[in-house]
Amino acid sequence: MKKVGIRRLIPTYELIQSSREYSLSGQDRLKSQVQIEDVNKRLMRVKELVQKLGANN
Repeated sequence: MKKVGIRRLIPTYELIQSSREYSLSGQDRLKSQVQIEDVNKRLMRVKELVQKLGANN
């Protein structure tokens, strides 16, 4: 498992604490529980999550 600095983890913990639809699912996994039937809306939701975590920097 790759070591990650605490500054990279803070957005993840803030996201988990701010919404019940996100949870940790193991040491290195984030789980999102949202039911969206439309594929385009689901894709947009995933993109928003990635932006919130700052992974696209």
